[in-house]
Amino acid sequence: MNSKIKGIIVCGVFIVCLVVVAVALKLSGNFDKEDDGSSSDEGFSAVTETILLVDMDSAQVTHILIENEYGEINFEQNGVGEEEWTVTELEGLSQSDTAVSATVNIASGLTAQEIAEENPSDLSKYGLSEPVSRFTVEFSDYDRTTRTFLIGNETPEGDCRYVCEEGVNTIYTVKSASLTYFLSKPEYFVTLVLMATPDDDSWPEIVDLTVERQDLDYVISFRTEEDQTEGLMSAQVMYEPIYMSLNITNSTDVTHGMWGLTAEDTIIANPGEDDLAQYGLDDPGTTVTLKTDDDKTHVLTIGDPIYVQDENGNDTAQIASYYVYLTGEEGINSIYQVAADSLPWTTFLPEDVISNLMTTNAVGTVDTIVYENESGSSVFEIDTDDEGSVTKVTLDGEEVDANLFKTLYQQIITCPTNQVYFEDTDAEPFATLSINVSDGKSDVIEFIRDTNRRVIVKLNGRTTFRIASTWIDSLEDNIENVRNGTEVKDFV
Repeated sequence: MNSKIKGIIVCGVFIVCLVVVAVALKLSGNFDKEDDGSSSDEGFSAVTETILLVDMDSAQVTHILIENEYGEINFEQNGVGEEEWTVTELEGLSQSDTAVSATVNIASGLTAQEIAEENPSDLSKYGLSEPVSRFTVEFSDYDRTTRTFLIGNETPEGDCRYVCEEGVNTIYTVKSASLTYFLSKPEYFVTLVLMATPDDDSWPEIVDLTVERQDLDYVISFRTEEDQTEGLMSAQVMYEPIYMSLNITNSTDVTHGMWGLTAEDTIIANPGEDDLAQYGLDDPGTTVTLKTDDDKTHVLTIGDPIYVQDENGNDTAQIASYYVYLTGEEGINSIYQVAADSLPWTTFLPEDVISNLMTTNAVGTVDTIVYENESGSSVFEIDTDDEGSVTKVTLDGEEVDANLFKTLYQQIITCPTNQVYFEDTDAEPFATLSINVSDGKSDVIEFIRDTNRRVIVKLNGRTTFRIASTWIDSLEDNIENVRNGTEVKDFV
């Protein structure tokens, strides 16, 4: 046989033997490896050898004591064998099941990356003579095992910390990410969800939602009114400082944003009056009061802002978050840090959320429209069929083009709503537009002179908007255009 071929066969047999030995060792448990998420070009998973320091069932963890710079944190098992634990320092508060369970799982299956040193002569160089954290785990096994570990400095690479077990003279490196829980303050284990999002079929109805801000000299209030045009309008309306339907797209975050509100961090659990004052919550910049039909009242107070910092650590003008405090929700009694983007109540204005429709009456529901000014009146009468389609329109008794009328009506109901104005006035209107609906209701829009260029609008007796006087000129011109059968032009 060719010697070259012989050599290839021998090498092949040798490689196969190595593979068999490796597999046998893996199956017998002589290797403890975990996938690090990387893979070679050939498709094989790369592995990183680890060292299992604790190998217990998490259900056997009866107690964990963490001692760090924030004091003591105690985890108590809720019942023998139960996989639920409570942080005793947070009794009465809603706790993060995820963070609590993760702490227990890590403590019962602690894994090291490698041995840093055997029999070290100086623990201080690892930060273990004065550890940043010390945690003790008690188990319910036959031996009532208790294990205590010390956590020291970060490794030079920064992805691990030095750890040793009390009474064992070996220094290990452990992934920093898995040690976060043992370095944290008790508040780390408080739930960050201030108000849970209800199930689709169990949303409470908003009886009243009021926003008070120090930068505004008026309150903004909302309530639910079921007769809003479904699909176009929110079921809620604004009733202070003006009465107006809401744009469902723009208003939802304001009317329903407290449900699902989630914090970035918990600052202080069970705060006292001094704590509230420290974070500007005794005299908040914004207060949101929500009353629902299940007889609950929630009050969200929004205190001092937290600013974005520049590369030098100095505050910029941009607000990143606020300190907040919520009452009315069971288990929520903490000062939280919440992202500014989640708190629309601090900045929104009425004109941001209201509908751009002066009236929400569909054209098929309108019986008559009457426009009156110093020169007289113009009366539209509208006939519709059983399906609400306009069949005939008359203006002062003369039939006009129904399509021209519908174009005019579309212009009327979109009377500009971008400048909210609610300073009351007793001045008499120079013109009035009445929209009378088939169910007997009417929307009465009064126009009152303000300046040469601006007109105050009263909607159903309440000062509501201020618009350009040219809008009235367009209205009067287009009434005549309908009368004459000519094009209805855009209002200006």
